[in-house]
Amino acid sequence: MKRTVVIMLIFVLLATLAAGCSGDNNNGKDNTSDKSAVSASVIEPEQLISKEEAEELIGAAVADMQKSEQDAVGMKQCLYEFTEEAADSFLQVTLNQQAFMKNPNPAITPKSIFEDIKDNFEEELTLIEGVGDEAFIATPGIHILQGEYYMIIAVGNTSDETNRNILKAAGARAVENLELLTN
Repeated sequence: MKRTVVIMLIFVLLATLAAGCSGDNNNGKDNTSDKSAVSASVIEPEQLISKEEAEELIGAAVADMQKSEQDAVGMKQCLYEFTEEAADSFLQVTLNQQAFMKNPNPAITPKSIFEDIKDNFEEELTLIEGVGDEAFIATPGIHILQGEYYMIIAVGNTSDETNRNILKAAGARAVENLELLTN
């Protein structure tokens, strides 16, 4: 629980830094046209793991999906919640991508965020081979760097072997789907 709070604080800090260092010189002008130019290349997290794929991975029907985003760090997130037979289960997919960053800052990229998180958990992470360019399991789940995309998939306690297996399968599926979307 403490590590989850630390990770969330890191994301909030990075978002605040990105917003504060963005150098917005628009003098109050609307950025809609700038954002719509990149929106065609923005990937949604449910494109990495669909509702059907989430159901297959967890073994229960999805009851609800919630979405959130933070454009200062290019983060889009979806949370799948499951029906009664797996009411305590969830699957969360987070994607950081440069194409979604509002006023991108060259110092804050999905790769730099991945590296900062990795450095924070250096002694407590488990490296995962064969998933993305680089991957590890640490709170809150599997962290994956694939090209210039940073993904986090969470399903619960990362010490639980069943959850680790789900994370590895979900990570491989997300990377496969990302490659289909970007090639």
